[in-house]
Amino acid sequence: MLLFVEEKFYEAQTLEIWETDEEKKLSIHDLKNRLFEWALSKFRGKDFYNKPINQKIHVSRAGLGKWKTETKSHDQAASIKILDSILKEASYWKEAPALSARSRYHKVYLP
Repeated sequence: MLLFVEEKFYEAQTLEIWETDEEKKLSIHDLKNRLFEWALSKFRGKDFYNKPINQKIHVSRAGLGKWKTETKSHDQAASIKILDSILKEASYWKEAPALSARSRYHKVYLP
């Protein structure tokens, strides 16, 4: 797929999200718990440089906890498996209002 952005075109990368047969059998609660623990071990405390917005993004336990709380489906839960790609390649869309003095959440899209 070719995308046209700011008078430049490039080949869009298609990311695949999958579930194992074992994960498909789990309840959403059990799947979220399993993937949350996996994400903590793989992403917590790491920084990712996002090229399109030219910013470093830090992954915190609180951010992963927000993902766990907001996730409602198997498809959403499986998306955590490509979090590193999303953080590196997603383009900034808009900033949501701060929920507290310490938090700021962003909405992004993948080109």
